[in-house]
Amino acid sequence: MSFDVGGFNSLSTWRADVVVLDLREFPCSDDLLRARAAVDAPVLVLCDAVSLESIAPRLADQDGFSLYDEPPYAMLERIRRLHRRALPRRDRLTGLLDRRYFMRQLEEAMGNASRENPRSLVMVDLDHFRAINDEHGHACGDHILIGTARCVEASVPASAVVARIGGEEIGILVEMGHQQASSLAAQVLENLRAEPIAGVEVTASAGSATAAEPMDARKVYRRCDEALYAAKANGRNRTVHFEDLERTALCEKRDLTLEGFQNRTRVITERAAEVIARSGRRLMEELRSEADLDVLTGLFSRRYLDRQLAAQFEVAAQGGNALTVALMDVDHFGRVNKEFGWPSGDRILADIAQRVRSHVRESDWVARYGGEEICLVMHGTITEADTVLRRLHSSIAQQPFTTTTGEAVAVTVSIGATACSDLDDNVGMFMERVSQRLLLAKRGGRNRVVTD
Repeated sequence: MSFDVGGFNSLSTWRADVVVLDLREFPCSDDLLRARAAVDAPVLVLCDAVSLESIAPRLADQDGFSLYDEPPYAMLERIRRLHRRALPRRDRLTGLLDRRYFMRQLEEAMGNASRENPRSLVMVDLDHFRAINDEHGHACGDHILIGTARCVEASVPASAVVARIGGEEIGILVEMGHQQASSLAAQVLENLRAEPIAGVEVTASAGSATAAEPMDARKVYRRCDEALYAAKANGRNRTVHFEDLERTALCEKRDLTLEGFQNRTRVITERAAEVIARSGRRLMEELRSEADLDVLTGLFSRRYLDRQLAAQFEVAAQGGNALTVALMDVDHFGRVNKEFGWPSGDRILADIAQRVRSHVRESDWVARYGGEEICLVMHGTITEADTVLRRLHSSIAQQPFTTTTGEAVAVTVSIGATACSDLDDNVGMFMERVSQRLLLAKRGGRNRVVTD
């Protein structure tokens, strides 16, 4: 049907997949609605304001209306919008059809189902997807969703309608019966397991439901969803068809409604427990990380130093890699605080820590020992460490630091270092020898490096 509006033939000018029905062409509104039911396309109804009240509630979701007294171009814009709404729309991430279009296709397919041409819905949901996002990051999660979409598309017949119907949930609409749908779902899951996606091993659960006679699409969707929850509640990485679920419940005299509620509760409880456990682990890791780092300097904390140095000392004492430890102390740091203020002192200490980090080797690590003392743990001989320490000492002495007000301040440091040896019975004795080297540097006039 077409009509002329202000010199434009709307359907030929815009699109032929939107049908316009004019109430004036029908004896009553019921006749118009019967004509609408026979049309397999979005409909724009032309009517007056009085008739609209009775017609609008009975129109389909994809339909629209236009009043007679509206401007012609407003009517054409409504037609254009209906056309865009009728077009297949794609999910931006996966490229699959979107949920809205899929649900319209599902409604049409289930309304046409018969014993000769049964229609099945399959839902595929990735297992533990939140854990994947938490462990590998959302970018990796997006790659997995894209890879899953490609795998599902490659696993189903070309005539199947495949859409992203939820976060990590994919819907498949196919013209096949119960057994074929179950086999298809199993094949999809097997293909997903066959090869990691984005370097991550992925599994999924699937639920399916079949209509062998016209059936409300929402009922089929609920059945499929119930089968999916059963698959997840019974261990995941498996597929369940609603008819099998129903048959087993009848044979074992179980209440399917109650069992469905229990499955949902179990899955939701497991998800909540997983979220709480992951959050707890993440919190503990963050607290541990915070405890291991000094807030002011960003260096490792004294707590971390004591724990790690004891372990590395044991390895060195048993004939492992050579271990050298140095203690560095900022000369006359109390004067810096008194003359320029404690905020400037903190800033200079943090800048010194940064300079230390930039001069040590990748195998070495640095911790704040206490106050303005910094400990350098260096893997290698005292000779190798001596070169690094003297270069660091010169860098600090030759390049002034800046206060919070922008004033330049010259700073020097004293450093004492020694290597682990047979003289040390324990890490405490070893650190005492390191401390003695630092005292020698201080007593020798400061601004120097003293090693064995």
